[in-house]
Parts: sequence; C-alpha cells; structure tokens
Amino acid sequence: MKRTLIFVLSLFLTSQVQAQSDQEILQMLRNAAELVRTKNATTQSMLGIYQMANNAEGYRLSQHEAQYHQQFFNYLESLSKNPGQLRNPTNALDYDAKYWEYCYRTSQQDYRAYQQIAPALQQWVAQRQWEASTSEGRQAYQNRRQQNQSNWNAYQANRKEKAAGFDSYMKGLREASNQRDKNQRQFINAINEEETVTNPYDGESYQIDSGANQTWMNTDGEYIQSDDVFYDPNADNDTNYQNWQEVQPD
Repeated sequence: MKRTLIFVLSLFLTSQVQAQSDQEILQMLRNAAELVRTKNATTQSMLGIYQMANNAEGYRLSQHEAQYHQQFFNYLESLSKNPGQLRNPTNALDYDAKYWEYCYRTSQQDYRAYQQIAPALQQWVAQRQWEASTSEGRQAYQNRRQQNQSNWNAYQANRKEKAAGFDSYMKGLREASNQRDKNQRQFINAINEEETVTNPYDGESYQIDSGANQTWMNTDGEYIQSDDVFYDPNADNDTNYQNWQEVQPD
C-alpha cells in the first residue's frame, strides 16, 4: 500500500530528480538536512519547556520526535555520500516516501503506525502538491502561512505572559524568604546585642556591637563606633591613615 500511495503522489518529483545532476541532488539533500536541523532545534526547545512544566507526556513525545529527527538526518547523510543513486527510480521513490512521511509526521506530530496515518498522509501530500502547482493552491498556502504566523505570535505572547507571571511568583518567594531570613537575623541579633552591617569595600556581612549611633568600617573589616554625631575617623589623626565609610545596620 505504501509503495502504491507514494508512487501516485511522487511520480512528478521522481522525474525531476532523475533529470538533476549529482550536485543539484546533493543541494536538495542539504536543504532537507537544514530543514531537519531547524525542526530539531524547535523540538529541543520544547523538551526544555516540557521539563520545566513537568509535562511528562509532552516530554515523552518530544523525546520520540528528537530520535525521529536524528534517524532521518542519518538517512540524508548516507544518501549524500552517493547522491547519484537517486536517479534510480526505485531509490527516488523511496526517498520521496520517506521525505513526505517525515514532513507530515513532524508538522502534525502524528507518530502512529504507518497503516494508521496513511489516509491522512495521502490527503496532506496531495494538499501540499496542489499548493505548489496551482495559483489557487499558492494563495491558500500563503493564507495558511499567515494563519500559522498569527497562531505562533499568539502562542509566543501567551508564553511571555506566563513567563512574566512565573517570574513575579518566584520574585515574591525570594522576597518572602529574604524577609524571613532578615527577621530571624534581627531576632538573633537582639538576643546577642549585635547588629549586621555590610562592608562597602568588600560587600561582606559583619557582626558588630549594637547600640552606637555611628559605625565606620575600613577595607579590613575593622570598625569604629561613636555616639558623637560630629566625629569622623577620616579627620582623626589617629585613624586617618586609612579610609573609613559609615555603615548602617542591614
């Protein structure tokens, strides 16, 4: 059944392949390989999305699809070693059968047994050939592309909206966690009569005695405390050989 179906659908394409040079056939195979790479890149992206979403069914389907991409890519590579073999009608029919089946399965994500997809595959290929060979078909193709682009844009917008919502949710969790940590630290500091400050020179946190109106730190993490609002260690002859910056409790 498969051979009969593909023979009917691919007769015109096969005659075209027979008329091509080795270089032209090789370019055709390279174009097909580039299509596989593009589709596989999309599949790899979906694998990551399904994994993040914990969607086991979607992840399993994408894994199977990735294996199918690799299988067809390997087939193209084997043909490229001797492109002239596709001028043989039997080989050309076999290539057309595999190529149309690959395009159908990956565009429709239909990985059922061949016997189950054969009617849909026949209709799909006939539609593609009609779109390529008639003015009405080419217009229908353009309309379909525009609709697909519109659907893709809507999908991307929905993804961005969901991603923004997820980012906002995670930000809220981080802020809540940070606030709990801060409350815990302040509670412990109150018991120990300490304060936590950040050294402006190295960004590290330090524990200091609490109760002073002012605290100044140097690059070594040493600190000076004072209750005199006019005191500045940078103006003190005993300490001004180093740079000091005033710090506040975190």
